[in-house]
Amino acid sequence: MYEGKPVGLSLPDCGGSWYADFEDRTSKYYDDDDLSNMKTQAANTGQHLPLDFYYANCAWGGFGSQNPWSLVSEEPTSPEDCADAAKSGGMDTISLAPRKNEGRVKPGATLICTITDAGVAFLKVKEFGPEASSMGAPASVTLDVTLWKQG
Repeated sequence: MYEGKPVGLSLPDCGGSWYADFEDRTSKYYDDDDLSNMKTQAANTGQHLPLDFYYANCAWGGFGSQNPWSLVSEEPTSPEDCADAAKSGGMDTISLAPRKNEGRVKPGATLICTITDAGVAFLKVKEFGPEASSMGAPASVTLDVTLWKQG
């Protein structure tokens, strides 16, 4: 669908999360009630949520996805390779606060594969904003995203 396009996420206020929708190349803040209502509606209708990756937790800066994802050591050679890596990664949330991150996610060095509602995405962590939380989590995260559509 596209290659190397930037998508940003901001450190949220407490009580909500920023989510990226890679198909639309947008990010949006949702409070906890909005998320709960969206998940219930999706479960009742059998639809997928277009919430591909999140930045949550106002102190620790939780970064991750509810979809399968994984940190990868090199660029995937195909969408299938990226999907396989995402499915086998077993990742949950990584804190971007320096004390808990322990260098696992670094701008310019971290590569991620994830499954999305639209297909498979390959992410490069491009940059962090300045420290913004009491634990040192960055104010924002910019990703370079490549999205391959399913099908």
